[in-house]
Parts: sequence; C-alpha cells; structure tokens
Amino acid sequence: MTEQSAADLVTQIQQQINRLCFLFFNDVGSLQRDAPPSSVRGEPTKGTSNYDVDKTTAEMADQLAASVPPLLGLIERLPDVEQNEEEAKKELAALQQQADALDEELRVALQGAEAQLQDAQRVFGLLVQEVLDGRAREDGGGEPPPKHDDG
Repeated sequence: MTEQSAADLVTQIQQQINRLCFLFFNDVGSLQRDAPPSSVRGEPTKGTSNYDVDKTTAEMADQLAASVPPLLGLIERLPDVEQNEEEAKKELAALQQQADALDEELRVALQGAEAQLQDAQRVFGLLVQEVLDGRAREDGGGEPPPKHDDG
C-alpha cells in the first residue's frame, strides 16, 4: 500500500467516525428533545406524547448499526504495523538525529549566507560611495560627500 492510499484510507476512516458520531449525538439530542417525560422514582409524570420512543430508538439503532460495517471494512484495509514499540522508538530516535543534523547544517548555511549578505552590502556601499565621489568630481571638483562606513 502506498503512502498516499494509506493517507486516503485514514481520511475515509475519519469521515466514517465523524458520521457515526454525528448520527449518535443527533439521535441522543432528538430523544432528549422529543421523548415524553419519564419517572425516576415511580412518581406520576405530567403530560402525554404521541412520540413512540421504542420505534424511534429502534430506527436510530438500526441507522447507527448500519454505519458500523463500512467503518470496520476500512479498518480491516489498514496495513499491518510491522514494528514493535522498541523498534518504533529506535526509528524515531534515528529520525530525530537526522533532523538535528539537518538543523545544524541549515544553521551553518544561514550563518554563511548572512556573512555573504553583509559582505555584499559592504561592497555595495563602497560602490555607491565611489559613484558619488565620481559625480562630485565631475560637477566641479568640489569636495566629495562624506564617506559612509557600515563596517
């Protein structure tokens, strides 16, 4: 099984679980809203209702039960895990070491890039100063503008 299809399978399982939860909580909410009052200690209840609790709960139970087999079918299609906990921990430790090494490599590369940027900015400043000095000499031999020192 490819990674993509395994990911799709997990997404389908999540969708089925969401559907099961939706049905369950909607059914419980409907029962709470529509069912007639019921006695807790045998006291008489007030009010009557034409709501058939037994029929409605049976229909809701059938609907919930019908949504379980597709979920179980998807779960059965999941690939078997071929690692025990110790092997998984070793693999995670190796991956963490790789991540740490890459992090260090990127940190060094970033420092080098920042140094190159500072050098480029310094050279750019010198070039700009040279151009300004040249323009000042062309415009009448006056004094060049003050030197700009970034370093």
